[in-house]
Amino acid sequence: MESLTSSAFEKAASFINENGRPLERAQFNYHFGTGSLKSVLIELRKFQNGDGGFGHGIEPDVRMPFSSPFSGTLAFQVSRELELAGDDPLIRDGIGYFVNTFDRSIGGWDPVGPRGDEYPHAPWWDYQPVGDQLNSLKRSNPGAEIAGYLHLYSHLVDQAFLDEVTTMVIDSFDALPDDMGFHAMMCFVRMAEMAPKALAERLGPKLRRGGIS
Repeated sequence: MESLTSSAFEKAASFINENGRPLERAQFNYHFGTGSLKSVLIELRKFQNGDGGFGHGIEPDVRMPFSSPFSGTLAFQVSRELELAGDDPLIRDGIGYFVNTFDRSIGGWDPVGPRGDEYPHAPWWDYQPVGDQLNSLKRSNPGAEIAGYLHLYSHLVDQAFLDEVTTMVIDSFDALPDDMGFHAMMCFVRMAEMAPKALAERLGPKLRRGGIS
C-alpha cells in the first residue's frame, strides 16, 4: 500500500490548516493531531438545523441555509467516520429528518429542492423539476445512501418504513445498468457497507461488475 512521505504529509497538513473550513480542520486534527472528537462535533453541529437536517453550505456547491436530504448525507458521512452512537442527538435528529422528508408522492427524496436556486450554487445544482416520480438514478442518489444510514441506526426507524425504503432503492438498483455512474454507485457502496450481510451480498455482484472491487 502506498503511503505519503513525511514531506508530502506536511504539505497536505499545511494546506488543510490554511485553506480548509473549520470542520475539515477539526477532522484532520482529530485524526492526525491533538484535536478532540468534541471539537469536530461542535463544527458539524453548526450545519444542523432545528428540523434535524443539515444545510448552511456543508456541501460547498450548495450554499442555501435550509436542510436538504443530500446535505444530510454529507453530515452523516462525517458522523459515520466518527463512529457516533445512535443515541447522540445529532444522529437521532438527523434520522428523524430523513424519515420526515421521505416523499411517497415522488418515490423518495428530492436531493436539494427548488429553494437551492435562491442561493449561490454550482451550475450542476440548478434545480430540475422531479415530475411525477423520481427516475431510478435520482431515486438512488441520495436515496440509497440514506437507506444505508436507516439500516445503520435501525433502532430509530420503524421496521415497515425501513422495508419500504429498502424495496424502493433495490428496485432502482435493479433498473440501473452496471455502469450506473459514479455518484449513484457510491451511494449503493455506502449502503452495502452499512446494510445487513444478506443485503450487502445482494448488491455486491453488480457493484463489482460496475467497477467497485
